[in-house]
Amino acid sequence: YSPTTWNLITPNTLSFPAPPAKGSVVSASYTWYYRVRFGEDVQDYNNFMYQLWELKKLTLEMVKP
Repeated sequence: YSPTTWNLITPNTLSFPAPPAKGSVVSASYTWYYRVRFGEDVQDYNNFMYQLWELKKLTLEMVKP
C-alpha cells in the first residue's frame, strides 16, 4: 500500500478503502507526539528589552483523546 491509499483517523486508527490483499505487506514508521493544552489561560511575559520577551514558567497538561 502506498501512503495515498489510507486515511488517518485521529488519534490512532488507520482506515483502508478496502482490505489489503492476502499476503500483502503493510508497514509504517511512527513518530510519537502528545496532545497537550496550556495549564493556565494566561501567561505572564516580561518584556525585558525591545522585542525580547521571557516567560519564567509554562505549564502544559496532557489531553487524553
